[in-house]
Amino acid sequence: MKGVTVHTDKKYLSIDAYTTRKFIPQRYPMMMLDRVKAFFYDGERCVCLKTISQNDPVLPGHFPDFPIFPGVLIIEALAQSSGMLVMLLAMREEADGVEALLARLERTEGAAGILGDHVMILAESKIKHIAPVYPGSTMELHSELILRREGMFVCKVAALADGAEIGKGQLTLAKLPPAMLGEFTG
Repeated sequence: MKGVTVHTDKKYLSIDAYTTRKFIPQRYPMMMLDRVKAFFYDGERCVCLKTISQNDPVLPGHFPDFPIFPGVLIIEALAQSSGMLVMLLAMREEADGVEALLARLERTEGAAGILGDHVMILAESKIKHIAPVYPGSTMELHSELILRREGMFVCKVAALADGAEIGKGQLTLAKLPPAMLGEFTG
């Protein structure tokens, strides 16, 4: 599959921007993931990327003469990265090996086919903001699953901008209740 690259030496998958878009329900202006840099298929972690552009819609007003990317959107980006991790882990469990996972990714058309009942909502965030993020920076969003229990997923997260840590902490995600799934998956 051209949208997914397998790096067998380090045991991770990279997913391009077009394919990443199929994995998350958010769209402009709330889509915070540009692509998946690494999903470590032998572990329970991933790294996603978000490039902060001068054209991001929130920056002209935050702040007009000194734009910084809002901390709440950093939390949202970390939540989307963690949601991506949980969904990829569920797909990995359904598949038997990397080749089966790739085949599953390849035959999926549109968000409804991928998302299924894997839509997540942010239930709790415990994030410490360390430094601001400026336009022109690329954020690396690290997520690692540390606990899963009855539709709840706790992830250890960290955000880095150009190699420097800008935020870290823990997020709790919850599966969206089945009655609400129709709103997102059509």
